[in-house]
Amino acid sequence: MNEKNTVKQEEQKEALNRREALKKLGKHSVYTAPALMTLLFSTKVSALSPPSPPGG
Repeated sequence: MNEKNTVKQEEQKEALNRREALKKLGKHSVYTAPALMTLLFSTKVSALSPPSPPGG
């Protein structure tokens, strides 16, 4: 009986660790998408812009 309790406790700890990890990832994902879109659009726009004149 004691072994079953320890297994359940370990599973609960793992579930809490997963929840904590997902919380942390969720907080960072708020910033990731806008930053990624900014980088993609800035490189796309700079690729489409005409080259600068020499000496300028």
